[in-house]
Amino acid sequence: MSSNTITADIENANVFTITLDDNITTWTISNLPSSKATIATFIIKQDGTGSRLLNATQINGTTFKTSRGNAITLSTGANEIDILTVMYDGTDYYVFVQPDLS
Repeated sequence: MSSNTITADIENANVFTITLDDNITTWTISNLPSSKATIATFIIKQDGTGSRLLNATQINGTTFKTSRGNAITLSTGANEIDILTVMYDGTDYYVFVQPDLS
């Protein structure tokens, strides 16, 4: 993660560990194949300060879908961990949250 942007290249990996040092406002995943479903997992860790938020509502400029359309709420305590799984079906992004795995 660079400042407030998550940038992931699916060609290099499909599991990414990110320690937050700012709120996330932009989320980009590159090299997604258009012909098949793809899953990427993001292990999101709060830094020693905590209180970092996920304010992004889009991946690659497309609004992602969540359970019941709810906003994603990250655990905000110092060093807490959440796992976000992104499924891309060639058109839509679906984000599943496993909160507070500290």
